[in-house]
Amino acid sequence: MSNQRIRLRSAPVGERKEGARIASLDGWRGVAIGLVLIGHFFTVPGINLAFLGVELFFVLSGRLMADILFVRKFPLPEFFYRRATRILPALIVFVLIAFTAAQFVGPSFSPFWLVTAITFSINYVTVLVQYPSESMQQLWSLCIEEHAYVLLGIVVLAFGRGRVKPVAAIAVLAIASMLDGATSVWLLGQNVYTAYWRTDAHVASIFVSVVIFLIVRHRIDPAWIKNSGLPVMLAALVGGILFSIDAAPVPLRYTVGTTMLALAVALVDAAGPAVRKALSFRPLTALGVLSYSIYLWQEPVYHLADDGVAPTWVMLPIAIGIGAVSFYVVEQPSRRALNNLWKRRQRSSADTSVTPTTKPASAI
Repeated sequence: MSNQRIRLRSAPVGERKEGARIASLDGWRGVAIGLVLIGHFFTVPGINLAFLGVELFFVLSGRLMADILFVRKFPLPEFFYRRATRILPALIVFVLIAFTAAQFVGPSFSPFWLVTAITFSINYVTVLVQYPSESMQQLWSLCIEEHAYVLLGIVVLAFGRGRVKPVAAIAVLAIASMLDGATSVWLLGQNVYTAYWRTDAHVASIFVSVVIFLIVRHRIDPAWIKNSGLPVMLAALVGGILFSIDAAPVPLRYTVGTTMLALAVALVDAAGPAVRKALSFRPLTALGVLSYSIYLWQEPVYHLADDGVAPTWVMLPIAIGIGAVSFYVVEQPSRRALNNLWKRRQRSSADTSVTPTTKPASAI
């Protein structure tokens, strides 16, 4: 096996401009939010496209976290700060508006749900207590992502950022999570919501993607990637989709199916220019950039469509439009301002920590 490192587009620090976006991954994100929208606003017989879209988000998140934490090796304080600036401002504005609107147009809900949303506990409260307001049901997946970030941070602290120990630890956690989900469904008789809205059963979708991406990056022969990357990526993508159909047993969807999707996203860059070009289609990447804000706001809008407020073909562009407003008015400016604040504080800290090598002239 060649010792040459695979040059995937997750370059170490210094090889890629800070903040630079990878168009093909934005396109993958655009596909994910597109599937969520189609699955919610239109019924497609035989497959829940919204579930598939969320799974595409999860495996992409795993790839990105592997890059940030174990390849580019961001310091943990900066990692968590950037995750907070990415998630919290738009989330806080969303839940406050949803709560206020519910008091006037109904159905109203308790401030308790605001607390569960902001503390990322709404997925477990939903499973153990009751369903939240319809406008906030999508936040279960956000909880799983945030919990995954914390667990990955713990792995870094416990095992470092090498190529063996942390990857092995994450693989063990992924397998344990998969077994948890399968046991919940097959032995305890739980349904997909009760089992897979829980972090302990669903975090495998993120962790298995971390493991596969790091294996592909560090362990697979580059010659194999060059010759087989495209067919393997396409086969994995098709397999992941096939295991997402309604006829597939639920535990297999989140074990075999998810593993195939994780392999597909790990090989996006190695699959050749045609795949990257397809995923870099401008409308797709634009949708991907807006995806988080759209994901927040599509939930209440599609429930309004279900209630007959307006036809789905009217409500769908409204959901996208509100998400775009959220991105440009809340998400993007708040994230930029908060990250600039971090940089200023880092520069200030660096300046104050410099020890003079000579005495000031007044002291001579």
